[in-house]
Amino acid sequence: VDIAGSFPIDKVLLQWGNTNTNLSSLRILKAVRMLKLIRALKLMGILSKLQEKQGWAKFKQGLSLFKSMFAMGYTAHLMGCCFTMLIDEESPHEHWRVRYDPELEYQDNYHKYVAALYWACVTVSTIGYGDVQPVTHEERQFSSFVAIIGACVFSYGMGNITSQFSQNAGNSARFDGYLPVVTEWMSYRRISKEIQLYVKQHVYSVTRRSPNLFREQMILDTLPSSIRRTILEDI
Repeated sequence: VDIAGSFPIDKVLLQWGNTNTNLSSLRILKAVRMLKLIRALKLMGILSKLQEKQGWAKFKQGLSLFKSMFAMGYTAHLMGCCFTMLIDEESPHEHWRVRYDPELEYQDNYHKYVAALYWACVTVSTIGYGDVQPVTHEERQFSSFVAIIGACVFSYGMGNITSQFSQNAGNSARFDGYLPVVTEWMSYRRISKEIQLYVKQHVYSVTRRSPNLFREQMILDTLPSSIRRTILEDI
């Protein structure tokens, strides 16, 4: 993959071939060069291994957030590059970039890349403003493909990010689920308002910090007696 992706075969053909070289064939060869982008996926494997290491436990949530954002950003970058490669140089006035901004054709590669990345981010995130539109049949086909892939990648990334924030608020979520049960029980038993207020004050001040919210006994029962004894001595 590294050799095929790094060798500038398109430039060699343009230098040594005739002037009638088929530009559509060169686009295929450029696609081969994009294979070197696959190397970036190795980072996902490295991050997963770091999450499993004991010394990196405190960075697990941060690594998970970074993985999710990297997956969305990498997908947008890859799709933006592919969308640019669909431009037919033989028909310079019939593609998405000219339809979006004709002046963009005379600007540098950075501005062209930003435009492609903007389209990819908007499409992958399922926002779809519609200001950058596919023009040719190939561009419409590719946009449909990106919309499907983008929905999957975006759902995966946002699901991971949401789960990380939910884990951070785990104790508060358990408490929020416990308080309504206590309130309903007191209403069912027709406990006076004064006592209900007293119980709620106790729940807010004591129960929120209680180990019972963690089902401490169940956790301890699943551990070997030697480890359980060590924990009880420590706390």
